[in-house]
Amino acid sequence: MIRAALLLIALAPLPASAQSGFVFGQPPAATDTPRALDIFSHIEGYAEFTAERHGAVTQPLATELGTDLLLRIFRNTCLGIERGQSLAEITPNGFAPYETLPYSFGDVTAPLFTPGRRVLSPTGSIDADEGNGHPSIWLAPEETGMTCRIEWHIGPDVPEARQQSIANYLQQWVPWSFALIHASRPFAGGTPPLTSATEWDRPCGDRWCPMTIVHSFPAGRISIETTLNITDIEGSAP
Repeated sequence: MIRAALLLIALAPLPASAQSGFVFGQPPAATDTPRALDIFSHIEGYAEFTAERHGAVTQPLATELGTDLLLRIFRNTCLGIERGQSLAEITPNGFAPYETLPYSFGDVTAPLFTPGRRVLSPTGSIDADEGNGHPSIWLAPEETGMTCRIEWHIGPDVPEARQQSIANYLQQWVPWSFALIHASRPFAGGTPPLTSATEWDRPCGDRWCPMTIVHSFPAGRISIETTLNITDIEGSAP
């Protein structure tokens, strides 16, 4: 009798999951809203990120949690522009927009909140940003869609075990967060490489936009770039 009762309990249908609509013994149900639309519409701001665990927006910690903060900066900035927000609205606190060429040559100029090629930087100096672990966001208007890239010189002194954990995060969590589809050959498993470049396709309105994730821990660099479904800051979609 006891065995029969336990068997009945084991075979009884489990309650439906509020997230997926799955019921034990039945195929998964289709959701009403594509996951990409759902997650893109609710994730914003930096309220849940603490300095002790993640670092600052201007200087994330060289950890998995710091990389998660970097991803949020990329999301809020790039996808904010794609949603039609202004440059002033999407510029993270502690950053300011600078003209690309003076910044690239190490020249510090006054911030410039106008459309065009811009670099969002905490310092206005590429040397200071790269030398001190500050991320920078590069905005480049193009006829086929504006490109948005975040660069982070994480530094070459990160322990190898942590490098592998961050590499795994970039390979696994970032694609899930943006509902990406592989455009390059997927990584086959095992220990993630410490230098990698992967290409993806990202849903962006009425089309797909390319996205690239590059990391090279020997060089101490992480770069994430995507094309936006918009031609300029505050510009119309192509």
